[in-house]
Amino acid sequence: MIWRAGVARPAEAEWVTDRFYWLVTTLGPATFFQHTRLILPTPRFFPAGLLGDEVRPSPMFDEIRAHLGVNHWPVRLVELGTTGRRRKGHAVAGSFHDGGAGPATITYHPRLKGRPGAFIGTLAHE
Repeated sequence: MIWRAGVARPAEAEWVTDRFYWLVTTLGPATFFQHTRLILPTPRFFPAGLLGDEVRPSPMFDEIRAHLGVNHWPVRLVELGTTGRRRKGHAVAGSFHDGGAGPATITYHPRLKGRPGAFIGTLAHE
């Protein structure tokens, strides 16, 4: 949603604001202001997953899942080949594939290993 230098387009900013308004009015402000912890892409929150400015994919994935409270779900992490799927001229950053009776699969583009914030955001989204 945020495409350049942290600036969102007006319609996207309005969408985000509307969603947060709905969440706060539905669940109450304490949910966000007293019971929610901001997770940052730093070694404090990801001690095993970060090695300098590089991501260690499997440990980082385990830490992301633990922060989200879904580390008990069966899922595999798979690095996409550099010729992975493309969407609108851009390589796909990640994808989710339902495993049916088996574990689900989450994929990520290898370029994300050098971008911890993007890696975390992509895997959390998937």
